[in-house]
Amino acid sequence: MGNNKDVNLFQVTASLHDLDQRNITQDDIPFYLEYASKLYGSILELACGTGRVTILLANAESSSINWI
Repeated sequence: MGNNKDVNLFQVTASLHDLDQRNITQDDIPFYLEYASKLYGSILELACGTGRVTILLANAESSSINWI
């Protein structure tokens, strides 16, 4: 550890996350959109990662979302 030769696998592979076009990366979106549509007020999504869900929620009609 601490050696410059150590590779951070997260940094090396994080950009590949959103490139995964399998349905498993999209099947949960309707759930979040429906759940959010039933809420009153703002949505605070902590640790939103790449924003895969957060961006869709923010673009949804009558959405109020705060990013941290």
